[in-house]
Amino acid sequence: MRICEILASTGEGGLEKHMLDLCNTMAGLGHDVHVIVDPYFASRFDSAVQVHSLNMGRSRNNPMLLWQLHKLIKSINPDVVHAQANKAASLLSRIKGFLKLPSVGTIHNQKSKSAMFSSLDGVIGVSQGACSVVNNANKRCVYNGVTLESQLDRDSAREKLLAMSDASGERPVAVALARLVEVKRIDLLLQAWEDMPADLLILGDGPLMATLKEQAAPLIEKGNVHFCGFVKDAAMLLPGADFMVISSDREGFPYSMVEALCAGVPVISTEVAAAREMLPASLRVALGDAEGLAAKIAHFLATPEAYQEDLDALFEKARAQLNVEYMTKETVAFLESVTAQANH
Repeated sequence: MRICEILASTGEGGLEKHMLDLCNTMAGLGHDVHVIVDPYFASRFDSAVQVHSLNMGRSRNNPMLLWQLHKLIKSINPDVVHAQANKAASLLSRIKGFLKLPSVGTIHNQKSKSAMFSSLDGVIGVSQGACSVVNNANKRCVYNGVTLESQLDRDSAREKLLAMSDASGERPVAVALARLVEVKRIDLLLQAWEDMPADLLILGDGPLMATLKEQAAPLIEKGNVHFCGFVKDAAMLLPGADFMVISSDREGFPYSMVEALCAGVPVISTEVAAAREMLPASLRVALGDAEGLAAKIAHFLATPEAYQEDLDALFEKARAQLNVEYMTKETVAFLESVTAQANH
């Protein structure tokens, strides 16, 4: 099958990782994969992927961008066009009628603005929550998947985690892997960490760094909170943690959670969509509840054996469903289904 993938992002994160993993794996399976991406992203794909560069820094309303995208897709002549996330889906929805090709979009979060997916022939959501905000009868949930080949063994990962902080390693080590923005609610996590008998390593940077450090000053002085800044390839270090904490108010299906679970690292999370779908109730707490989060973490640390049965089932599920191969197989199956329906 000839597949045209569109990514209109000019950033770096889980969306871009999803695009790379999916396209490289589809090409490895023998599909004729063409990607339309911003020039900054063009060199990242395997040689089997056909890359077409297009300046995506322009507005989704830019007539020249729409005309160039239409012309490029027509020249590729794919069996199906697949747009990744809202901007690409918006572009595709505007030219869909002129293309006369099967169209699919993947929604990566639960943003309220999702009308651009309604006119497409099919929609993939990276979580059930993401699917739920789309008004389209033909939709399927396909969770993000990862490959763990690059992860370190536990001892090496632990050594590197401790080296990037002044944590002694004598207490349990928790990690929070997040961009330091309001929706991630690191402020809530810091509230919950008062008197916690564990070290918290915060891996990430962002506009709230100074504010959060000021809030955490007493905890930093006590030596049980450590701001490590942005860490390249942070996923490879996750096996060195005893558990991960997600304190967000909103998430799609975060790669950090997927990578932790596939590495056998427990995750305690607020009730974001991904947690509700993947984690047992024993590992979840209400949104915005600092006291509840503190109590959950303290109980987990004091009685880890109480969670083992839930964790064993969770890790088995993660290994089966949250890998790149499974994600790609499910995505291709849906693309083929939409294409078959459109051609009847």
